[in-house]
Amino acid sequence: MHHLNSKSKLAFLDIETSWSRHITVIGVYRPSLGTKQLVSPEISESSLLNLLKGVEMLFTYNGSRFDLPVIETHIGIDLVEHMDHRDLMHDCWHNGLYGGLKRVEQILGIHRDTEGIDGLAAMNLWEQHRRHGDAEALEVLLRYNREDVENLEILAAKIGVLQSCSNVRGPVSASRLQPLPRPPALRVPGLGRCTGQPQNVLAIKRSLRSFRGAPSDATPRKKSRRSPILS
Repeated sequence: MHHLNSKSKLAFLDIETSWSRHITVIGVYRPSLGTKQLVSPEISESSLLNLLKGVEMLFTYNGSRFDLPVIETHIGIDLVEHMDHRDLMHDCWHNGLYGGLKRVEQILGIHRDTEGIDGLAAMNLWEQHRRHGDAEALEVLLRYNREDVENLEILAAKIGVLQSCSNVRGPVSASRLQPLPRPPALRVPGLGRCTGQPQNVLAIKRSLRSFRGAPSDATPRKKSRRSPILS
């Protein structure tokens, strides 16, 4: 078993996909190096392996059923042949925590600025960028993906997988948890679990403007321009 104290050898990964199930963004967060993101069409076997160079333990959420099989299908890399993999969803089950990543974050009081955006909204954001060259839609998508991967480390710490993280004292159980007070987050009116309505893309972008932070490592190539929302 690897020593999880060695943060330089850990990585947290999450992918975004299009409606056609092609990979649009791969986010990799390494505690010692920060977050890097690959954006289609710059996603390749060599670029991904370069981001994961030196990694011995890879963390995902539901990656054994989604992220890693999709990567193998579309890029041709079986990441478990290169490093160990730990699916934090299974650790959550062991601690009585069930549901998607966002639901578990809510239970544990893990904050995200992009609260209200889900996988369907992420697909719409990519489509807006792809069809109209909308750089702002891409920025929101990258912000969402960045929080996915960075929150995985917080999740791993809270459920006791990363015992060395500060302010964390061993595993937690859902039966002993109460929702924690949370700072204001990005809330998009009318954006529910079944998002997918084109007008929500504009609502998401407008709401994000109050929460701008550090720019993503993946910089959009095209300048944003006014364009009609998808119909």
